[in-house]
Amino acid sequence: MAAGRRWVVDVDLEMCFDRVNHDMPKSRISLKVKDRQVLRPLSRYLKAGLLEDGLVSQRTEGTP
Repeated sequence: MAAGRRWVVDVDLEMCFDRVNHDMPKSRISLKVKDRQVLRPLSRYLKAGLLEDGLVSQRTEGTP
C-alpha cells in the first residue's frame, strides 16, 4: 500500500505440483531439446519414487 499498489494476491502453492502430468513437461521440453542424454534424466527424475514413512511409492503424476 505504501508503494502505491492497490492489489494483493495470496496464493497457496503447497499442492500445486502434485497433479502435473508427466507427459506434458517431457513433450514441451523435447520440442526444444533433441538430445536423449539430456531428456533421459528428466524422465527418471519425474518417475522417482516418493519416500513416505519408510515406504517408497511410485509416481505417475506430480513432481518430486
